[in-house]
Amino acid sequence: MTIRTKLLRLCLLLSLLPIVVVAAVYRVSLYNVEKDVSETTYREFSDKARSYLQTIVNDYSRIVQRDRALLEMTVISQAIQAEAKLAGPIPKDPVIPWQSQYDATPPTIAGLITSPQYVRVHADGREIQIPISRTHQVYLPPSGWPAGKVTDAMKQLSTMPETYQRLYGFDPKSKTWLYTALSDGVHTCWPGHGGYPAEYDPRNRAWYKRAIASAAKGVWAPLWTVLPDVSSGSVSMTCSMAIHGPDKTPAGVTAIDMPLSDIFEELILPVRWADHAQVIHAMGVPADAATGKKASLLVIMRDGDQSQGVENWAEEFEAETLVSADQDELQAIYADAMAGKQGVRRMRYRGRDCFWAYAIAMPLHPDHPKASPVLSLIILPYDVVVRTAVATQKKIQDRTQMALYGTSAILLCVLGVSVIVAVRRSRKFTRPIDQLADAATRLAQGDFETQVHVHTGDEFEHLGQAFNDVGPKLAEHESVKHSLELARQVQQNLLPHGTPDLPGLDIVAQIIYCDETGGDYYDYIRDKSNPNRIGFAVGDITGHGIQAALLMASARAVIRSHAEAEFNELGLMITDVNEHLVSDMGEGRFLTLFYGVIDANTRTVHWVSGGHDPAMWYHASTGQQEELSHEGLVLGIIDGVTYETEGPTTLQPGDILAIGTDGIWETMNADGEEFGSDRYWKTIADHADESAQAIFEAVVAEVIAFRGSAPQRDDITLMVIKVAS
Repeated sequence: MTIRTKLLRLCLLLSLLPIVVVAAVYRVSLYNVEKDVSETTYREFSDKARSYLQTIVNDYSRIVQRDRALLEMTVISQAIQAEAKLAGPIPKDPVIPWQSQYDATPPTIAGLITSPQYVRVHADGREIQIPISRTHQVYLPPSGWPAGKVTDAMKQLSTMPETYQRLYGFDPKSKTWLYTALSDGVHTCWPGHGGYPAEYDPRNRAWYKRAIASAAKGVWAPLWTVLPDVSSGSVSMTCSMAIHGPDKTPAGVTAIDMPLSDIFEELILPVRWADHAQVIHAMGVPADAATGKKASLLVIMRDGDQSQGVENWAEEFEAETLVSADQDELQAIYADAMAGKQGVRRMRYRGRDCFWAYAIAMPLHPDHPKASPVLSLIILPYDVVVRTAVATQKKIQDRTQMALYGTSAILLCVLGVSVIVAVRRSRKFTRPIDQLADAATRLAQGDFETQVHVHTGDEFEHLGQAFNDVGPKLAEHESVKHSLELARQVQQNLLPHGTPDLPGLDIVAQIIYCDETGGDYYDYIRDKSNPNRIGFAVGDITGHGIQAALLMASARAVIRSHAEAEFNELGLMITDVNEHLVSDMGEGRFLTLFYGVIDANTRTVHWVSGGHDPAMWYHASTGQQEELSHEGLVLGIIDGVTYETEGPTTLQPGDILAIGTDGIWETMNADGEEFGSDRYWKTIADHADESAQAIFEAVVAEVIAFRGSAPQRDDITLMVIKVAS
């Protein structure tokens, strides 16, 4: 029996039974029914709107923070490249395009082009495209710079356009200018262009001063600043980071500009709300005890249009201040922002009762002069939310009155009408099901643009709207996967390329991630005073995924910066590293680290263990295995901890030193059994006569075979150092 037939029988069965009784008692119960339905409907619509608004603004916040994290990783990569070039050789015949060549009439730089992405906004509102060069950068000397003077650092940075072009290619629409400013005031920028103000000096810009001040405190990390772009005049988000020269002192700052409108892209709302809601991005300004001013929220962008009054984070704003008659609620939103909370509040806006949904979209650095994060808010009038409930209430009242006067007539006609209505409604009931089934088939075949158009005014229409949201979200998921792949490539570039070539030593190391990115880490650091002596490190940051990868990149930079300066004082070096990591790791995060130094000439090893699982020493002469001492706490939790250098230990011909992470011995099979250290040691002993590469592959093969069908739950890292026989 079909659904259509069942519906017809049900309508016929129920149509006649309740009418006589309802007509008698309906007038008495009318008031209570209307009241109960109204209250319930209003409450349900309000609760659903609160939940949906919070979900929308939270998802948008995550997207903005994801884009921010990716841009920070790009700036870190850019800083690494700039530092490498400043520490590298001076290229022959470097190309130094000065600003004067771009500003000449006509320009003496060949191949200048224009792009809608690069425009200069004049005071009268006109937009003029800026001629740019995607081949060259521009060099801008500070005021008083001797004509034609070219420093070694300027020459070393002459090959940066290749780096800029590669980083720009990851996501072209989210970046405008990529640039590096040196401590002597020389400014380089890609794409190359002219039009800088005569008084421009990067050292006076907030993005430069804040990055240098942060580096002076030992924090070499990306910072965010909002200020007008001197080239285009539009408000931009600048992500900057200090770079150091070969002497490990600040050599300047590298940065990337991103238009404010690209950071805060349009927030898509349901059609029924889109014409009534306000989408606002605002920054909190703390209270001023001297003037008695309360904390407030300043509008940065409204419905995709940036505020014209934003000058500089460090100065007073002339931007619009968000105002509500409910001042206590407004202060509560500011307090939530400072506490890192999100929420939905009901308060007035421009004289109307509204829902305010908010979440943090852009946290700011703690040393920022105005450290309130940027909030994304959706302000939606309450009467829009309950519009359907109001209409429902009115409809109930109208139909009830009609029922009171027409009950007798309806009683005679109900049987015939029920048959007609049942037939038509059954057809209308099944039609949306067929449409949804057909659309689901197309979606399953990969057509993410599939849409259904169901206008029934009931649950089927809501189901159709929910279905229409699935395709874009699946497409967005594919985009996120692509972004994670880019993050993985950036992290891979931070790991050593190849292995050190040392006489008498065979060294191999590799990481097998359980996600696209992870928190495991290994590195080689060569002693510049002794080419046959290197430092080697294996570490594991708690957790895995993108957050662990970001912390790993930060920890790597800290370890490298200290390792080269304190090569002969391992205990002091790890002590200093711990002091820096305590402020970077955050609650519940830490780093286990084994750091050693080996001399290929003497085969001696010194080491320090920061809470890492013990390194295994295989003695070729006896076949015995020994754990190296692994005293010392994990890094990044407690400051003031002192670490001591262990050793020296002298390796003999054929000896093997293996340092791994717990992803090896804590691997579990489908029965919940761990791989364990005994299997790990036995595998190394069984393959002790083979090369370091063969030993590494044997351990990995054993772990994979043991795990079987169970998923990999942690990153696996192993470094093998073998002395030639």
